[in-house]
Amino acid sequence: MNPAILAANKKQGRGKFDFTNFLLLFSILFIITRVFFWGTYKVEGHSMDPTLKGGNYLVSINYFTPERGDLVTAKEDDRVIIKRIIGLPNDTIEFKNDKLYINEVEQDESYLNTFKEAFTKDRLHEIYSYNENYQIRAAQMTHFTLDNEGRSEFKITLKDNEYYLLGDNRPVSKDSREVGAFTRNQITGKVIIKNIVILKRFWLFWIKQ
Repeated sequence: MNPAILAANKKQGRGKFDFTNFLLLFSILFIITRVFFWGTYKVEGHSMDPTLKGGNYLVSINYFTPERGDLVTAKEDDRVIIKRIIGLPNDTIEFKNDKLYINEVEQDESYLNTFKEAFTKDRLHEIYSYNENYQIRAAQMTHFTLDNEGRSEFKITLKDNEYYLLGDNRPVSKDSREVGAFTRNQITGKVIIKNIVILKRFWLFWIKQ
């Protein structure tokens, strides 16, 4: 065989081999980091509207220090939920007529503005057009944020290692108002990438593993 052709064939074969090794190494690293350092999740339901919508795909990291305002994944019974951290250990949380106070300091919840304005306008009737039960529930509410007993003014003081988690869609979210505070061990990840369509392909790949 012509030496030049032989050399070309060897080079081509080495290229295929190198690419195969690269894919293998990439897959191994991907699996290891996926298991220990980060996770992918699909948003189910409407409890985090409008910040996160049902069908959004997210990436979360497993190692982080929880901070107020973080979007996090947490274990609630046998399922994983996505909520926002409102209160940190030993915080005193108080709601007064849709205003949040933490340790007697009023907090900015501008991420709720869209739904609060819609609540004032028509009790979210238009936004909740996809669910009649939501429309009925919101129509009966006096304020956007109520506790599980229907009060617009309520106060909670957290203990050591307790975190208060709420959904942004307060009228329909099942969260710490109903199930109580979460411990650090129950909080499994911090959302770092959200609303990314391309994550759908990765998520669909990993649920098959």
